[in-house]
Amino acid sequence: MKVLNSDSKGIKVRDIIIREHFGSPAFKITLTGKDGMIKLSSKSVLKLQNLYDVIDAMPMRKAEMLR
Repeated sequence: MKVLNSDSKGIKVRDIIIREHFGSPAFKITLTGKDGMIKLSSKSVLKLQNLYDVIDAMPMRKAEMLR
């Protein structure tokens, strides 16, 4: 959560919704696209730039950046 909260502007610009699920002892991050499909799944903490790179490569995000 510290990583995600470190760049609130970048999170907002990319329309990222953060959901925490408690009760599971295992860490997991899942990136779900606006189409509902899983785009990335990881059991380790990612660098924020790596997450942004995946998002920014998506067609819908590219279209948003052009506007």
